[in-house]
Amino acid sequence: MSTSEDSATSKETCMPGIHLEQQKDRVEHKKGRCWCCWETCETRENALIRVCRGCKDPDLQFIHQQCIDAYLSKLPPREHDPDDLDMNNQHWDPNHMPRQERAVRFSCSRCKDAYTVYEKPVALVTAVMHDAYLSRAVLLLLLSTLVVFLSCSYSWYYETFVVPQKLMFDVWLPFGHSFQLGLTFFAGLMLCLCYFLCVFTYYLLKDFFKSEVSRHVKAAM
Repeated sequence: MSTSEDSATSKETCMPGIHLEQQKDRVEHKKGRCWCCWETCETRENALIRVCRGCKDPDLQFIHQQCIDAYLSKLPPREHDPDDLDMNNQHWDPNHMPRQERAVRFSCSRCKDAYTVYEKPVALVTAVMHDAYLSRAVLLLLLSTLVVFLSCSYSWYYETFVVPQKLMFDVWLPFGHSFQLGLTFFAGLMLCLCYFLCVFTYYLLKDFFKSEVSRHVKAAM
């Protein structure tokens, strides 16, 4: 009888798709299921917690720490809570320089209990790296700028130290017109263009991710 009960318990607490050696840090399952992902398993790094005390339905009481953090982090900006105490137990004055971590107002949509939520801004590099396509596009832009810079440096070195003359090439225009353009001058123009694109992209991403924050919810006591 005990063997069957142990096997049943292991089936309830086993995370699907995870090997046994990766489940050694799993804690004993004695709670309900997560109302976000509907999983009953939990680990020490991703525990099932209660963020409010008003909800009495067992299926709405517990949620994974990472689930609630990820969900609230994607919500629009919220009002900061000036009544919150910071880590040094001192009142935060909004007129002073903002703290790295702030308390924000969130509440349960069902029982209206207030959540204990802290947020901090996400670094621009971190925000970009979280988007696979955007990070590849930025990396491609930086690599292109590096290639143009190396080409410009090599052409200048070649014209200065290898052959003491400027390298020219013909640029053809419509109606049979053409003119000559220096190779180093053209590479310098492309380098300026890449530099402008990098600066423009930086400020564009900075403005786009200015409201990107990471929120952490503390379990209700």
